[in-house]
Amino acid sequence: MAKQKAHAAEPSSTSSGPVRRVRATMLGYYNNIRRREGDVFTLDRAHDFSGRWMERVDAAVPEKITTGAQELRRKHDEELAGRAPASGRDSDPLN
Repeated sequence: MAKQKAHAAEPSSTSSGPVRRVRATMLGYYNNIRRREGDVFTLDRAHDFSGRWMERVDAAVPEKITTGAQELRRKHDEELAGRAPASGRDSDPLN
């Protein structure tokens, strides 16, 4: 009977060490939490890393999690910024 090699507890995706702190590059889910683009979080296990929607960041980068309310507020502010204010006669584009 042949012995099998034990797998490393923390597999490394690069030569600089295991992936632990990551930034979401697009919407994804990790640990049953929605991670939005720009969120920075720590992986429980290095093999949870997904190159499809995560990128490695330095461990010194602080964690940042965007809540649903914050995302709605951001989108609302973006929409308002795209519209010209309509306040009185001075805002009439034809004058």
